[in-house]
Amino acid sequence: MTTKITINEIANSKKRQCNILAEHLGNMGLKKEAFSLKNCSSFITYALFEDYKKVSDIRMCQKRYCPICGDMQRSQHSHKMSTIVDTLTRYNSNLITISLELTLRNNSVDHIRKDIKTLKTAWSKIVKCKAIKPNIIGYVYYIHPKYTNQDEYNEMNTHNHMHVIIFFKEVVEEHLKVEYWTEIFKRTANLPYTPYVHLRMLENKEAIITKANYAAKPLEIKHISKKDIKVYLEQIKKQRLITMSQSLNKIYKPLAIKKFTELTSEYKGRVTQYWEQDHYQLTEF
Repeated sequence: MTTKITINEIANSKKRQCNILAEHLGNMGLKKEAFSLKNCSSFITYALFEDYKKVSDIRMCQKRYCPICGDMQRSQHSHKMSTIVDTLTRYNSNLITISLELTLRNNSVDHIRKDIKTLKTAWSKIVKCKAIKPNIIGYVYYIHPKYTNQDEYNEMNTHNHMHVIIFFKEVVEEHLKVEYWTEIFKRTANLPYTPYVHLRMLENKEAIITKANYAAKPLEIKHISKKDIKVYLEQIKKQRLITMSQSLNKIYKPLAIKKFTELTSEYKGRVTQYWEQDHYQLTEF
């Protein structure tokens, strides 16, 4: 076969991390979550072609906190963003990209879902504002329900915030002022306090992809206390934490289809990568 499958140490390391986290959750009494992680990516089957390979069968837990699934989702997202940025810069010579961080006041673990709704609703209103909507090409937002260790007497231990990457075809002076976004976020989120907002210009593709790669990182849960972990996982269950605007998805979709249809190499066989004790093994067919 022309295409060869090799197992690098990164794959072994990620699976070991997954199993360690599974054991940790099991010790916390979360048997179902532990079982899901333990069996994640225990085997992967690849279809082999003359000059490329693709996954044909895999069992993944699809959890944002899984070291394997979270990292794979981040990698796929970074690739998608890279393709979109290349296309935008090709057809928009005056492309301006801004990074925002919109932060709510610390809250208790059982308010995570409510805070996620507040962030999503506020952003939906922001992009519909007459002063903003005509100037935007598209955006991606990333919601981080971040758990921060506090003492046992402090229940306000989640730092819920949103990272946003916005692509502008043109901006007005107000769009470059953090005070402008602070005021509009406070109003659309209906907050009785002044929220923290951070603004930064992303000058080039490298800066954009670096930001996207950071914002799409897997959730960290190993440090969450035993009294909060079950509530935390229940609060983030079935929550969509990364959202890309329809306009950017429309840019990417035909490019992804085009790339797939251009793969016309002859099928050569398949190989399965399976986990055995502390490393992956290969079986070739």
